[in-house]
Amino acid sequence: MKSAAFEYVRPKSLADAIGLLAQASGAAQQEAQAKDAQLMAGGQSLVAMMNLRVATPDLLIDIGRLDELQTVSEDADHVSLGACVTHAAIEDGKVEDPTNGMLASVAAGIAYRAVRNRGTVGGSLAHADPAAELPLVAQVLDAGLVLRSESGTRTLPAAAFFAGSDSRNYYRGDRATARFAHAINGNGIIVTPYVGANLERDWSTGSLAPTKSPWSFFGRKGNLKMRRPNPRVDIGSITSGLGGITTEVVRGGVEGKLDAMLEQSIRVALKPDCSGFAGPICPQAQSTDNFTQLTLDGQVGFPTFGSQTFAFKGHAVVSWSGTQVPAQRFAYLGGSGTLATVDLLALGGDHLLFVQGDYIIPFDRIQLPLVGPPFLGLRYAAGSAGVGGLPTLIQNLGVGVGASLFRVDYTIDPAQNRSPFSRKSAFSFGVSLAL
Repeated sequence: MKSAAFEYVRPKSLADAIGLLAQASGAAQQEAQAKDAQLMAGGQSLVAMMNLRVATPDLLIDIGRLDELQTVSEDADHVSLGACVTHAAIEDGKVEDPTNGMLASVAAGIAYRAVRNRGTVGGSLAHADPAAELPLVAQVLDAGLVLRSESGTRTLPAAAFFAGSDSRNYYRGDRATARFAHAINGNGIIVTPYVGANLERDWSTGSLAPTKSPWSFFGRKGNLKMRRPNPRVDIGSITSGLGGITTEVVRGGVEGKLDAMLEQSIRVALKPDCSGFAGPICPQAQSTDNFTQLTLDGQVGFPTFGSQTFAFKGHAVVSWSGTQVPAQRFAYLGGSGTLATVDLLALGGDHLLFVQGDYIIPFDRIQLPLVGPPFLGLRYAAGSAGVGGLPTLIQNLGVGVGASLFRVDYTIDPAQNRSPFSRKSAFSFGVSLAL
């Protein structure tokens, strides 16, 4: 088959391409000379869809030769790939690979060489074929996708882009942190004490009742998804000192890590953010009270019988202040990663406790193609969070099945007098990384 008729444009810059998309979008909204515009990079999926007339764009904007989208940059924290970097470039090692060869291995398994020569990272992520490799890799690596339009630039987590699961930070801040650490090694144990200082300036973002949200394939209009309301934080600056110790153990099949950090504020200059509130509901007094916060985070895993394993995770936050700890120091629970029967980030405060045990029973006699043996998971979790103290703990009991990185769980709250924040049961699906 042949594609339907379309107009073809090759912009000279990224700004031109964004402008063409905006023009087409504006015309569509006004229903005047409306155009369905599509971007094309390598065209390895889109052209095939056009030939089958599954996709029938009126305007095809070719961005495949834009130098701005073929750049690769690296810093201490991450590697940035332009949307038009090809699979072949990754396969051939022309792109810095922070995964120690995983990206190159994945790229080499995409289709065949002719497709890899033209197919691009951005095209694969935007097409988001459930059978494709790169969308999964992006979520496993916790990648951020940089989205650009005429209104600006934003970075969206891969999980939010593909699944509409929006657990982004609920406020914004400029932060500078200096830390001095010294590792002490010995007999399978690494102890790293550290001291440091932190200077930050914070402000709220989003809305208490958002009407718009970042783009995603799913959950764009969900109040618990991409339109999750953002709680307010106090506006201003915090200067604090940090001290802590990290202990890592790898010995006799046991792998564990415990981090303890104490933060003591030195100077606090904050005022409430009253946007979205009316009249005297929001106090106007500026806060200068110092605070102390202790954060504990630990995890340990070890084999039990045969290939069965047990993993424990725990997280605790305890805070002290003359009045109330700033809202940007609140810790939150809720969602499939913590308490599945509680809505995402529904529990929060300056005190938090969360513990989880996960027992994995693999079925080694069954070998599934590509993913290996399936497994049964038994999970217990308990936690709570509040301001000034801990409310009654919410408990979860769950059973899950999965293979490799994938897992589906059914979780119940066994309490007869359940918390108003908790449901009786919940299903969850996720991609899990090893401890």
